[in-house]
Amino acid sequence: MSGIVDLMADGRVKHDGVEQGSVAWWGHATVAVALNRTTVLTDPVLTNRVGHLVRRRGERPPASVLAPDAVLLSHLHADHTHLPSLRLLARSVPIVLPLGAPRRLPALRRLGCPLIELTVGDSVEIGNLRVSAVPAEHDGRRWRHGARDVEALGYTIEGSTLVYFAGDTALFDAMSEWVPTCELALLPVGGWGPSLGSGHMDPRSAATAASAVQARMSIPIHYGTFWPAGLARVRPHLFRDPGESFAAEATLLGRSTVVLDPGGTWPLPR
Repeated sequence: MSGIVDLMADGRVKHDGVEQGSVAWWGHATVAVALNRTTVLTDPVLTNRVGHLVRRRGERPPASVLAPDAVLLSHLHADHTHLPSLRLLARSVPIVLPLGAPRRLPALRRLGCPLIELTVGDSVEIGNLRVSAVPAEHDGRRWRHGARDVEALGYTIEGSTLVYFAGDTALFDAMSEWVPTCELALLPVGGWGPSLGSGHMDPRSAATAASAVQARMSIPIHYGTFWPAGLARVRPHLFRDPGESFAAEATLLGRSTVVLDPGGTWPLPR
């Protein structure tokens, strides 16, 4: 698949839970990007539990986030493609997701939402924004075992400014080739448990990523929201500290950052 899919906004009234010209971090990898009178929502987790993970910080996102102009899914892991949360969306909301994802996870088709499959290099017009799929170095499979035939993606969201949503990824050499510069980078800096496996960035490597994409501003995400039930006292610093650690590392590299609490908003750079 290649080229551009044209999907223009239909003029409906939006209740997106965030002011235009800003972003809102709702915890984990869930971010509302409201730009050019268009709102996209990334990897929505809208409940207080994901399997054995419980929300330990921030309120559950409000109902006002359930009707964005589109949802962007980075990969099929259950904390990013969270079916109970996706079932809360209005049925008119298009879902942009990796090529082959509905074939591997047929429950996506049963949501009733329009599904737009992209692979690296593809773009789609969402309202007044252009969303482009870029690589991510991460296991894109739904389950630990099985064919590796659905890739993980990051996305650039471009209107009057450019936002890079990295999805879930390790630092990789070609990151700066795909995203040479951006006004805002939404970067994963941790995880959801007492260890961080391959395919992820820690605060130091995320700071290097912010420098690689020449981000004017960066916001750390994918940390400090969900934690395995019963493990609150196991390495709590890995839950609590990654955001501030990222900010410190990024400052050393001359990059600007803002650390939000879940539910916090930030105006997009102009």
